[in-house]
Amino acid sequence: LFEESRFGALGYVAGALSGALPAGRNYLIAAGVALWIGMAIYSLRRRRELSLGTEAYKRLQSEFEVSVITDKMTGLPNRHGLEVYLNAAASALAADQELILIALHFSNLKMIANVQGFEIADAVVTAATERLVARVHVPDLVASLNGEHFYVQLHGEHQALAARASALIDSLVESLRSIELRNGPKLPLSLYVGAACLSL
Repeated sequence: LFEESRFGALGYVAGALSGALPAGRNYLIAAGVALWIGMAIYSLRRRRELSLGTEAYKRLQSEFEVSVITDKMTGLPNRHGLEVYLNAAASALAADQELILIALHFSNLKMIANVQGFEIADAVVTAATERLVARVHVPDLVASLNGEHFYVQLHGEHQALAARASALIDSLVESLRSIELRNGPKLPLSLYVGAACLSL
């Protein structure tokens, strides 16, 4: 605002001088026009810089908000994201519905990392995550805590949900008995599974 006011004041002075000094009118008019053009260019450039700065801030804020609820290793919701989703789902639970939370723990990932290396362990986590996500569909949810603990939240009617949860657990146990990496070893996984249910 200061720069725009300064340019505007100089333009006004140039216009006043052009009336008082007819001999130099053309030069002063040209100077006034140049100053107004300079003001306009500066104003547009400054507003663009402010706009870009605002957009960058909003983007960083959005990325931060996403990072708060996202597990860095898997890209899935983390503990906080799971809590937010569970609270929302529980609040909207109908009388004939229930929630089932399935917990999975890979107990030998640290041993795999120590023996095979962290790159292999990360590849195992990636493969396990893909298998989990492929078997769970919206509005159900898969969450992760550092790739070692996973949670699957199921939501549905009483009668059908128990059978669906049982079938999913059997499928997950069978598919996660071992991970065979591309151009790598076939590694057995030690998996612990538990489940809890919430109903009204």
